[in-house]
Amino acid sequence: MEQRTLIVTVQPDWRGRDVRRVQEDVTALADLGLLERTDRGGVVCPFADIHVDMDLREVV
Repeated sequence: MEQRTLIVTVQPDWRGRDVRRVQEDVTALADLGLLERTDRGGVVCPFADIHVDMDLREVV
């Protein structure tokens, strides 16, 4: 299977997100193994699809 690299440039005001917060999200996803870092500092997703199934419950 061919691996493709997606290059995303994020501006500080992109959809109201702070670049630091985007970096934190990328780091968390990489720590979970959902993203991989490239030798050139990029990020790739090695999966064609990701399915997440979870229960969210209110803390009482």
